[in-house]
Amino acid sequence: MSKAYGTYPADPKWNWSADIDFNLKVDLKDYFAVSRSFGKTISCISMDDISNRLKAVFYRQGGQIAERYSDQWGCFSDLPSGADKFRLYLDGKLVGGVVEFFRSAFHEGDYTDSNGRARFSWVPDETGNIAYNLEPGALKPYFMSVWVLPSSRVLASQWINATAVKATMNLVRFLNVTKRAIDLSVEFTPSEPTLDDTVTLIASCCDPSLGEPSEGWPVDFLLYGRTMPYGEMVYVYIGWNITDSSGVAQLSFVSRVYYENASFLPYFYGVAVSLETNCTLYCEAHVLIDTRYPTRLEHLGEDAMQVPVGKAVDVSCRLVRADNGDPVVGRLVQLYVNDTWLGNDVTNESGVFGGSVTIYESGLYFFRAQFSWGEGLLDELYEDSNNVTFVIVAAVVPVFVLFEIEPKEFKPGATITLKATVYNAKIGRASCRERV
Repeated sequence: MSKAYGTYPADPKWNWSADIDFNLKVDLKDYFAVSRSFGKTISCISMDDISNRLKAVFYRQGGQIAERYSDQWGCFSDLPSGADKFRLYLDGKLVGGVVEFFRSAFHEGDYTDSNGRARFSWVPDETGNIAYNLEPGALKPYFMSVWVLPSSRVLASQWINATAVKATMNLVRFLNVTKRAIDLSVEFTPSEPTLDDTVTLIASCCDPSLGEPSEGWPVDFLLYGRTMPYGEMVYVYIGWNITDSSGVAQLSFVSRVYYENASFLPYFYGVAVSLETNCTLYCEAHVLIDTRYPTRLEHLGEDAMQVPVGKAVDVSCRLVRADNGDPVVGRLVQLYVNDTWLGNDVTNESGVFGGSVTIYESGLYFFRAQFSWGEGLLDELYEDSNNVTFVIVAAVVPVFVLFEIEPKEFKPGATITLKATVYNAKIGRASCRERV
């Protein structure tokens, strides 16, 4: 038993005698059964002894509807339909036992060749550990050849959802058939959609095991993203479709519908899902879709300006939708100078923001403006804008001051007036708004 521990019938180390409880695996329950009976002499009923002694009585809603006797292998055939309960009797006594239900179907037959061999091909359409009783046979993609007598018949029996099955004939081969993995990808059109555009999700489904597109395959389509105002991540089911001969399934939707009806942030993943079947594994594919409106920031002024030190200069920009030029109203635009945050302002009904900036030291100043919520934060309707940059050169302007006194002659105690006129030394004109 120690050598067979943990094995199944398909394992080379499998030993039928070690499977005490006939659950088709050697586990701790078999060890416990041996330990309880260790050193005792117990009787064993052979398979031949069971023939015509083991009876199954079938019931429906408490009433007996049929009874069947087993064959020499302990198997019952021609089972009644509609039974909801049954009991096992051995020599008229109620007994317990491990019962397995299975189905079998005739596959195909053939004659042996001159070498006494016959070969069969088969493509599994369901998963699980499947036992085949063959005389002889070959399975696709698993090939087996065996020698048989000319009078032998060939039989294949398929056992569903079982780890293994005891032989009902003199030859058994076990195959562990796994579910096929499906290659699934998804893309969308148009490449830069907005809230008001019709977006088409395109799922491509291929079966690499069979080397061909998956035609007639159902594909579910969902959207995965955040809802407003709390940012909860949710899935929104939008429909399904069947793949065509090229393995392609499509589904169209308008993002604004889910934005208005489900408060769904229009920045989300488009998801295509192929559900698990008896033959294939679950798989999904996703693609990021941003249907918010694109924006463009425009600087209303010269890209390079020269201003005097201490003078206020007006700075303004306009934020518009990049797709149609409509103003974006009520959005915060950030303003930076030499990569230091200077402040922000809200766009007005024309999409314009701005104000006056006073520079108190001479030098070269790089200004940058952008509409953005910052890293990890999104506006519910608009994409981040481009960066707008401009340069302000602040310089000290040479001046001279002309003083006048009125009256020019005065007596002690008289009121006099001092008048100062500031002139721009470069152009020789009076300079306004200068503090004296």
